[in-house]
Amino acid sequence: SLNNVLEMHSRFALRPELLFVNRSFVENPALEAFKAEVKEELAVQRVKQEAMEAKMETVIASKMT
Repeated sequence: SLNNVLEMHSRFALRPELLFVNRSFVENPALEAFKAEVKEELAVQRVKQEAMEAKMETVIASKMT
């Protein structure tokens, strides 16, 4: 019924103060530095993994011949 819909809407409606993101949270320099560090570490790991895969392919190819 309409009353049930309105009741559910009022129960789960967003409060106005929740509609805006705190700017200091969005522009957190420590978080940005952490994200940059994680990206750098992942890039290094990716390069190491690609090198390991190339070595594995070489070993496998040499055993096949």
